[in-house]
Amino acid sequence: MTLIPTDPTKAQAWIRGESPNQIVDLYVPRGARGDKGDPGDLVSTTTGTWGATVVLSAYPQTYISSLSTSVTSLSLPTAAVAGQSGTVTLVLTQDATGGRTIAWPSVVKWPEGIAQQPAGGPETVSVIHLMWTGAAWLGMVGGKSFA
Repeated sequence: MTLIPTDPTKAQAWIRGESPNQIVDLYVPRGARGDKGDPGDLVSTTTGTWGATVVLSAYPQTYISSLSTSVTSLSLPTAAVAGQSGTVTLVLTQDATGGRTIAWPSVVKWPEGIAQQPAGGPETVSVIHLMWTGAAWLGMVGGKSFA
């Protein structure tokens, strides 16, 4: 049996059958589509091979990159809105030679003032997080030498 709502713009209910086996049928109209919600924790991912000069253009963002040479110039994204914060996650893999380093910009502050480098062994993977607090970049190592 198909029940047809008398007013398709309003929620309606029908009770059919005999007690104790009654069934309730509901009709709820679909409303207008709302605004797109916050994407949550998902962020965009950029992949590639890094050379001597690297420009990171967006955050929050994950950069999955191979190091083919040492990075001598690294530019970090700037806040589009005052007071905005976000993270850049770097997943860096050394090439077959290894030993590639990064010249971190002076705007990155490290724990105890000691700038960190990716693991140096050939083909090793390191994770480094850079967090923009709205006033400064903070660097921290998420892990080194993933096998």
